[in-house]
Amino acid sequence: MACMPCRNRRSKCDAVMPTCGSCRVHNTEAACHYNPDKDLRTKGALRKLLVDYGKEKRTSEFILRSISQGSEADAAAVVQLLRNNNKPENYSDVQDQVVRMLHSGGNIEVLSRPILTGEGEPMSALTLDASQTTSSQSCHYGATSNLAFQGDEAGLSTNGPAGEVPHWTAVTSNTELIDHLLKVYFTWSHPFHVLFSEECFHHGMNEKQRKYKYCTPLLMNAILAIGCCYSDRPEARKNPNDADTVGDHFFEEAQRLFAEAQDEASLPIVQALGLMSLRETMHNRVSSGRKYVFLMSGMVAELGLERPPTPDRRISDAEVEARKITFWGYFALETASAMWLGRTPFPLKPTGLGTPKLSPDLENVLWKPFGTPNYDGSETELAQPSRKYGVLLQLCLLSGIVNDFLNDFYSTPSGLTFEQSCLHHEKLQKWRLDLPTALQIKDDGITLPQIITLHCYYHHCIIVLLRPLLNPSSPHTSKSVRGLCDEAAGKISQLMDIYSRTYGLDKSSFINSNSLTSAAIIHVFSVSKPIGSLEQKQQTEVYLAEAIQKLHEMKADRFLRIVQNVLFKWRANVPASVQPALDEAQLDSTTTTGGYALDSTIFAEDGGDMWAMEWERSMFLQE
Repeated sequence: MACMPCRNRRSKCDAVMPTCGSCRVHNTEAACHYNPDKDLRTKGALRKLLVDYGKEKRTSEFILRSISQGSEADAAAVVQLLRNNNKPENYSDVQDQVVRMLHSGGNIEVLSRPILTGEGEPMSALTLDASQTTSSQSCHYGATSNLAFQGDEAGLSTNGPAGEVPHWTAVTSNTELIDHLLKVYFTWSHPFHVLFSEECFHHGMNEKQRKYKYCTPLLMNAILAIGCCYSDRPEARKNPNDADTVGDHFFEEAQRLFAEAQDEASLPIVQALGLMSLRETMHNRVSSGRKYVFLMSGMVAELGLERPPTPDRRISDAEVEARKITFWGYFALETASAMWLGRTPFPLKPTGLGTPKLSPDLENVLWKPFGTPNYDGSETELAQPSRKYGVLLQLCLLSGIVNDFLNDFYSTPSGLTFEQSCLHHEKLQKWRLDLPTALQIKDDGITLPQIITLHCYYHHCIIVLLRPLLNPSSPHTSKSVRGLCDEAAGKISQLMDIYSRTYGLDKSSFINSNSLTSAAIIHVFSVSKPIGSLEQKQQTEVYLAEAIQKLHEMKADRFLRIVQNVLFKWRANVPASVQPALDEAQLDSTTTTGGYALDSTIFAEDGGDMWAMEWERSMFLQE
């Protein structure tokens, strides 16, 4: 049997121990040793080689089965483990980690995080971007925080033990009702207000062992509370005979669960807070909705969602995308909330964070009009690719522009200058011109409701940006500014007509009712101070009458009172073509609030449109 150095040199070995003659000649005495397991001429070496090959084969098969038969999130986590341990001799360690994860009900991502040992470099954790990954979420702690060094055992509770299979809500055990509410939510609300990954949510909901990573009872109840708003079933109301209690039972359960998790921070809690804010805003409790946004903002900062994960985080690609989706959904919601209330946006902007990736497979998932009276689940011409992540991406870009001009507007007492308004208007126009073809309004086909809402929101932003320039005392007021506002208001009226004819208005987003109110205010202004031809004046009156009718159909009584208020103040007599719409909405056309004082119960109670309020005040002070 030859020694190992002679094998490598392919030289003759005399097999003398402890050092052969060849190694003494080549000065490799120190390396001279014998390994019988490497001598494939012996049965023992061949037997050991076969055992090793069999073990590697079983390990490889186990890893492949984990990828092919596991969920998308688990498969991504296994791939991440393989990348972290990219040498074949480490694959057995990967198998051990996956097995431990399956037995404990934990998360593969946790096991992929490097562990600081005595042989490592513990001081390498003292960076300017320290962080921690626990079994329930990935938190961000700066280098000045000692919390960056706490172990996984200090992680937060998961609102339920792993492996237990409870009902997702204590409100009802009717799984058919829950399925119905989930479907109407994912049909009418989620495609525009994307606050979480629908794919990760369904994966978490369908797991045999509840890990509560992407789906929790708190998040579920928040979703069901909004789903109730799009359902006409009596069970969707806390009191089946009282339409004002729609979704209250699920919302109260979500409030209870959030109170129990006050000291926790996780992705599902952030997402649930966003949904609770949406639900309050939908019920005209804008200030209450804003409070949930503030809570959401603090938790987003605590989890570090505004920045990409550092290389040492070692979290899966699925969680990276889930974090991106949640942050950008939060950013769009917070910006819109600040605009509705007339506030400076929360100072939390993305720091090197990319936008969500567009996956053709997810973009092409069919959207179907579930919940509409004539839809029975069969094929329909309304079914088409959902484009929800494409809508989210464009909403991110639009929200960035709106966030900038809100900060500029409220940073000085005088608001935006004419030049600043022009610059922001150019950015909005460029956003509109750069929209992908798939997100344009179709002239010869059916447009998705979330795309119509996106365009309404864009024109609403144009009005909000430019209407302060309509002040008669402003030296920059011109027919061009007036024309831009009239054009945007007219576009909103046309878009809402498309929405009404295609889908009806009972499933319309509250963003549409808010946008339509802005358009109606501009219509009132144009009717009160007419310019242009008689035909243009008549068309504006038609738009105004239709806006009142649609707001009444959407049960947007608060917005109707706002339109009524400005109409009676700016017009001595209600146009004859508008009066029938007022009569239908049962608004008193002879009642006025008197003088120039604003009706605070209409505009400002619980957070009305403060920007519109200030603009109207300046208008009347000039008259």
